[in-house]
Amino acid sequence: MMVSLCGSPPPGFFPAFMIGLAAAAGFLFYTHYRISKTDYYKEEFVYFSLGKRIILYLSFLMVNLCTIPLLLLICVLIFS
Repeated sequence: MMVSLCGSPPPGFFPAFMIGLAAAAGFLFYTHYRISKTDYYKEEFVYFSLGKRIILYLSFLMVNLCTIPLLLLICVLIFS
């Protein structure tokens, strides 16, 4: 494994990172959409108001989207 000590990322790092981030975000949106259409989701969250469901959904999505860049960065540093 070769680590760059001059402080600059290797060429192609940022495009690959942004593509990975966009792919992970797309996967999360798709997965959450599929889960929201299941009968279990409709039965469990029927008692919550629409505002509370949106807040729960956005907070879960925000936590996931905050951890994905860290995981991608760690994977890039380990496997590059």
